[in-house]
Amino acid sequence: MGEDHHVVLRSLDRHDRRDLHGRWGSRWRAFTEGKAGRVHWFPEDGRAHLLSEPPPAVVVLSEAPGSAWRDGTAQRRTDELGEALRAGVPVVLWDRRGHADPAFRAELRSLLERHDARGLPGVVRALRIAAADRDAEANAVVGPHVALLWDDPDRMPVASPGSGHETARTVVEEGQ
Repeated sequence: MGEDHHVVLRSLDRHDRRDLHGRWGSRWRAFTEGKAGRVHWFPEDGRAHLLSEPPPAVVVLSEAPGSAWRDGTAQRRTDELGEALRAGVPVVLWDRRGHADPAFRAELRSLLERHDARGLPGVVRALRIAAADRDAEANAVVGPHVALLWDDPDRMPVASPGSGHETARTVVEEGQ
């Protein structure tokens, strides 16, 4: 599916929270106009950077959401995705494998320095296609493992009938 279309995640929780829509819309506009702050990297960048001006519109999580619950260390960790969503950040990336992989983070950092973040859905799609090619070792670090939350506040997610999205708080959206 990720090879045929741009596939991104959306936050249904944030859609339900009207109190977050102003910050979210402001950061999205700054992002699409090329006026957003630099990428925020958890845990290296502190909370002050997340709330700084110009506001970051792209966040990289230190681990997959929920991975702390699975390994029993959740009470000692920050809810990085929750903080990013509450701050209005519209674009969030993480390693789907759940753990902090230094090679993944280094390659993702390099990728974000080389590409305009506004084209991330296309870049991620290209990485997934390249990772499917057994000869593409360089793309195998990020391509098959990256998750992209791309949450355009002007585009409301629509669930397909019978998708069971009523219980899920994140929806997968396919684009062109």
